[in-house]
Amino acid sequence: MDTQLKWFHAIGACGKATANVAKMFKDMGWFVTGTDVQFIPPASQILIDAQIPTEEGYHYTHLTKKFWEQKLGKELNIPDYPTLGLIVESASSKNKEYLFAKKQNIDIRPFSQILRDYLVKPESIVVVGTAGKTTTTALTAFMLKQLQYNPSYMIGADVIDFSSGLENTNSNYSVLEGDEYYSKELSTGAKFLQYKPRYGIITKISWEHVDVYPTEEEYINEFKKFVEVIPSNGLIIAKLHDKNIDEALESFNASLLRYCYIQNESEIKEAANCFYIKKTEYGYSILNSSKEVLVSGTTNLLGNYNLENILAAFLVYSQILNLEDFNLFTQIVAKFKGPKKRLEHLLKTDNLIVIDDFGVAPERAANSLMTLKEAYPNYKITAVFEPNSGSRPTDKEVFNKIYKDSFKDAYNILIPTLSDTPNLIQTNEFVENLKELKFNVAHIPTEDLIEELKKYTDDTKTLIVFFSAYRLTEIAHKFVDDLKNKQIV
Repeated sequence: MDTQLKWFHAIGACGKATANVAKMFKDMGWFVTGTDVQFIPPASQILIDAQIPTEEGYHYTHLTKKFWEQKLGKELNIPDYPTLGLIVESASSKNKEYLFAKKQNIDIRPFSQILRDYLVKPESIVVVGTAGKTTTTALTAFMLKQLQYNPSYMIGADVIDFSSGLENTNSNYSVLEGDEYYSKELSTGAKFLQYKPRYGIITKISWEHVDVYPTEEEYINEFKKFVEVIPSNGLIIAKLHDKNIDEALESFNASLLRYCYIQNESEIKEAANCFYIKKTEYGYSILNSSKEVLVSGTTNLLGNYNLENILAAFLVYSQILNLEDFNLFTQIVAKFKGPKKRLEHLLKTDNLIVIDDFGVAPERAANSLMTLKEAYPNYKITAVFEPNSGSRPTDKEVFNKIYKDSFKDAYNILIPTLSDTPNLIQTNEFVENLKELKFNVAHIPTEDLIEELKKYTDDTKTLIVFFSAYRLTEIAHKFVDDLKNKQIV
């Protein structure tokens, strides 16, 4: 009889990251199964394309060989129970499959620990931060691929330049987007603490995920732990002029480089281990602390913060890889198109622009709005905003702190009907709180959004930006398709 296959089972399989992990194990030759409460694109398509059998709902029998043999109608050469299981961070420790796995001593782990043991390599580059980490991770992985380093990588979003957000290779290099969110029921700390970083990039630290980190101090402390686990033969690359990053850097063993965007050379203070980037008429220039221009190039990315992301990748190129052909770096950057849902243009006409963005937290939305205001000063901006759970605090003081000035660059804000998840602020109160902050805001039921937005397609120059994880993306695409089909644009 053939050697028995190892069996990997994913609890919460229909998420972009978990679906890609399931596919990774399928590519490794394992038998793979997955369960979830619903299966919707784009993650469901990853599972379908990989021919991974799935089942809707959670039940202990899903972790038995007998169930899958009956479902698939054939004998399977696998153990009676999974060899290894993954439980998504959003799941409960009371999940029936999780409890059964623990009872049967099945090796069941959160997502981050799976990556730690099966994807992270000795030359581990981990990108962390409240904003900018997806683009920085994607550009760094893209750069290493272009340079034939063939890295393993995990990116928490679709990227135009990659067919998949995760790849496991035989390279010594791995590049991971390090998320700070975690389940207190299932894990002991931020996901990024599991990724054994030798090199760490910190893009920004602004208090988020108030459901996990009730105070700003607790949030920053997780980044303090991150810099402390980077070894003495490693390197920390951290944005300059960020007080929370400065606080996180109280104690560390590795070497340190700082970087930031500047308007002009007069902002450069003579200091070792600092690098700068500025906007030019045709693109950008990178300078050292002696105000020497090291290289100039062009980019497809919008926004000053994306120039900082480019600079972080440049420091990987020049300081970690020790490469000296800086013109080659700019050629790679010029090719890079970037992540989807990061100021992704779905429609652009003389009078109407429609954009899809991942600004699910107030500061992320604020950064995107500032960039759009700068890029399209003559357009009136309507923001359709669906916050993530970590941006829905019930505490009024916390709410006002994180949302103050967040939508100052938008003409108005439309809030769809939010999930009625317990312990999170509900739709009506959310809208009223924003009104008290003097924002022009209204609640529009999700099913009415498209018809409401069609009112904005007159001769006035209008920019509509959808801020959400993925639910509004489908609406955004349908809105654009309706406009094109009805020849409104």
